Amino acid sequence: MFDVTLLSQAMEKNPKKFVVANLVTIRIRQLMSGADPLVDPTDKKLVDIALQEVCEGLIELSKSDIATTAELFQEDVKDLPDVSASDE
Repeated sequence: MFDVTLLSQAMEKNPKKFVVANLVTIRIRQLMSGADPLVDPTDKKLVDIALQEVCEGLIELSKSDIATTAELFQEDVKDLPDVSASDE
């Protein structure tokens, strides 16, 4: 689970819940990939670290952070077989 208080504070900072969800998701992926936390991570889950960073205004979403549909699914579809129409 996550700290509901941090979520409430993040929603006060940005009342658009989908923006907060996307921002936290992007930040969690960055943290999982080795990015340094911008807050003290002691005894905190990644989601709480990301939420606290939003609450403190240390991170915000920019247009360049938003992936296109093709970028989102690129890794998922690269191993699928080619199903294009063929001449029979």
